[in-house]
Amino acid sequence: MPLFYVIYLHDGVSLDCIEAIRFLCDPSQKKASHLTVRGPFPNKIRLVDANKKLAGNKLLLNGVNRFFSESQNTVFFTCSATKIKRVWNKPDYPFNPHITIYDGDSQTFASEVFDVVSKYSYSLGFHADKLTPLVSKSGAKNSFRPLSFDLAAITEITGEVITTETINHMSLGKRLTLIEQLCAHLKALSLKTDPNFLTKEGGKDKDRRTMIEMLRHAFSY
Repeated sequence: MPLFYVIYLHDGVSLDCIEAIRFLCDPSQKKASHLTVRGPFPNKIRLVDANKKLAGNKLLLNGVNRFFSESQNTVFFTCSATKIKRVWNKPDYPFNPHITIYDGDSQTFASEVFDVVSKYSYSLGFHADKLTPLVSKSGAKNSFRPLSFDLAAITEITGEVITTETINHMSLGKRLTLIEQLCAHLKALSLKTDPNFLTKEGGKDKDRRTMIEMLRHAFSY
């Protein structure tokens, strides 16, 4: 079974909205939001060195794109990151960090999803610095983190209880309306993200570097 190595996002209302959007797009989706950064590999690899390189990685979800062909209908959030390129190893794909929104059979629905999600601008910051193995074969025991979100929080945002049962009774138009509500909420959350999120140093690191520079300056005399 081919192995991939992925980065999962930490919990929070932004992630709840992203997961609910993905669930509305495809109620059969079982895997939590992730960025695939390495693979496929036939066997497990050691993660200690890779995770050291990823330590402190920050990720910014900052756009939407799509890939359509005769055999693929994929819509995804684009991402920028501070350290992912250090551990990227996907021989069959170019460097393109992303989180899949929809990857299914219907190009018509994929186009409608893209049109809705791409109406809004996004700037959502996450701390994501750990690789986790994911087995590509569906049904493999404990091979992935399951998709989940805070139902109460999403219900408050949309006014609808979003479960497999309720989605199965929704029209595609209704699902797209709920997706748009969640995208609008993500845009509002984006306004709270520091514009310098990716480049701003953490307090401890900044203080330590400042101290080092002060000492260097002091001893230069």
